[in-house]
Amino acid sequence: MDQSNSARKLVLAALALALAASPLTASAIGYDANGPYAVIKPTWTAIAPQGFSADSLYPHWAYEMGVAGNVLVRCHADKGGLDQCTVVSESPGGFGFGDAGLALARQLQLDASPAAAAATINGYVDLPIGFVLPGESSGKGAYVVEAPSLTQIKVAELASGVQSGPDRTIVLRCSVDPDGSLRGCNAALFTAGDDKAARAAIDLSSAFRLKAIDPSPRALAGLRVELAVALHDPDKPRPPARLTRPYWTSTFDPSQLAAIYPPAALSAGARAGKATVECIVARSGQLTQCGAVTEEPAGLGFGQAAAKVAGAMAMSPWTPEGEPVEGARIRVPVELQAPDTIAQPKP
Repeated sequence: MDQSNSARKLVLAALALALAASPLTASAIGYDANGPYAVIKPTWTAIAPQGFSADSLYPHWAYEMGVAGNVLVRCHADKGGLDQCTVVSESPGGFGFGDAGLALARQLQLDASPAAAAATINGYVDLPIGFVLPGESSGKGAYVVEAPSLTQIKVAELASGVQSGPDRTIVLRCSVDPDGSLRGCNAALFTAGDDKAARAAIDLSSAFRLKAIDPSPRALAGLRVELAVALHDPDKPRPPARLTRPYWTSTFDPSQLAAIYPPAALSAGARAGKATVECIVARSGQLTQCGAVTEEPAGLGFGQAAAKVAGAMAMSPWTPEGEPVEGARIRVPVELQAPDTIAQPKP
């Protein structure tokens, strides 16, 4: 590793330690027509926003770089419910802690009893959320390789009662067996009153299988993971999964580039080109039905070659936000450069 990368990692590690050492409290500040007022240690009916570290909501880039963070989210609070949430501040910026804070805030609910909710009716509350780096036992060393089908999810949604209310996201905490299956799952994070939705998510856990990043035989031994499961109204079209940070489980083998490099490009003297390919993701995470939407230079076969590259790629079939990738569309930019082993055709 070069010195600049080493220094960068040391700075990030120091930053993570500094932020994790100063957890924010769970108290909040409320706002109404008369101005700000204090809400001291509100009673949460879901998880309190302090030191939250579920892998399912932790920003991917911050997670990979070893960065902890803080975010201040302001929400409208009415009789315990939270809505109209916005990010007031996040530190450090650019790592996605703001979006993660909003996702967590949607899972929280204040105690709706008259005594507890009186101070927040028609007002706003500030939620300071500290994201601390998860330990290795929280599942960072594994990824999903098998997930429930859309049919299985719809059955769970019908059982969960989501038709009568908003979408739900349940965070499960499970142990992992040596074969990658899940056991002992419980709902670690869900909104109060969503017991049926939590039960439905737990029932889906039997359809998951994980694989360890570490290839050693006992890599999954003793591992515990946190896994999000999003449930939608089954009577409405399911929104497509947002593939903002796919975990790629297989990619194109560069040693095969010589076999797919377009002959027309070589004949034209073009030893480099690029294309953007659109594919449909299968339940397994494999990219299928890939076709070029742009290519440069045009007419030399780079689009077809890029489609072959994308067709060799596969992602984890489950997103960090708790959605199946089945049926989603994704665009993949591909750049191709002729290997030195390919000689340019003689005129």
